[in-house]
Amino acid sequence: MFPSHDKSLLLIYGVLFIGYGFVVTQKWSRRQTRWWMGVAVFFRLIFLFSTPVLSDDFFRFIWDGRLLVGGFNPYLYLPSEVVNTPIFSTANLSTTLYEGLNSPHYFTVVVILVAGEQHTIAECLQAEGQQEQKGYGFAEHHGSKIGK
Repeated sequence: MFPSHDKSLLLIYGVLFIGYGFVVTQKWSRRQTRWWMGVAVFFRLIFLFSTPVLSDDFFRFIWDGRLLVGGFNPYLYLPSEVVNTPIFSTANLSTTLYEGLNSPHYFTVVVILVAGEQHTIAECLQAEGQQEQKGYGFAEHHGSKIGK
């Protein structure tokens, strides 16, 4: 039914899920809670810079991001159409990245909010800089009660 590597993965996930269930259903002291939080942070740090193993979607995220940063709308171009065009070099794309794509003949389905978020962040930072010059910061300008 499952290939052997799938069985191993399923077994690992099952054991970890049971361990998770044990951890979250127990009453822990403050010291024990800090220890478990440290374990959680440690495992996240271990895998922070590793290449994802169970998904190759990150190739598409990088591809779309480079198109966007290069000034091109990733919704308008198929990767297979971009390979032999000036867009390929302008957007700093590579053949290695292209070969990693699992669907080079499909348009992107990833919702890209980065452009809007960058604009909003830039506006907020600009507003904060202007307000600091006038003597009050971002929180006060936007009506926050923080620190009052």
